[in-house]
Amino acid sequence: MERFKSSATRIVQNYVKNFAHEFNLILETEKSIDFALEETLIASQINLIKKLNEKGELEALKIVDFKEHDNTELATDYVKQLRLYAITSIRALGFHPKQATVHLLDEGTRSEVDISQDILNDVEGEISETVSKIMSRKFSKYPSKKKCFACDWFFFCTKKGK
Repeated sequence: MERFKSSATRIVQNYVKNFAHEFNLILETEKSIDFALEETLIASQINLIKKLNEKGELEALKIVDFKEHDNTELATDYVKQLRLYAITSIRALGFHPKQATVHLLDEGTRSEVDISQDILNDVEGEISETVSKIMSRKFSKYPSKKKCFACDWFFFCTKKGK
């Protein structure tokens, strides 16, 4: 437990040291946003929404998602997640973000994600297609003990990994 506390303290101290000059650009933190996409409610929680104007005026938005580096099988597709946040921002808030960034806290690195309209249209199409397949129960199940344990449907699924 002490190791985790020490690691968290180091990460926060490094973040403050390296990025405190950007704190005046913070517009929202942990912003929960929902929107409907066909028959589905898409729920998002964006870690950080920043203004892109040094004067503090709302000129454009930047979406930042904080992560730790994760190479496991259950790792989130950060790029798709940020693109979904951009779609959410457009649909629910009426703002098209100018930038989207993944900030790996444990490494102190940032990576920009392409959120051009063509890319966002493709992601929206993929989401619609995935939702349609799920609604019609047309999806492959690949059970394993590790994956199934983290699944919301673990206690109900007949295919769960043993």
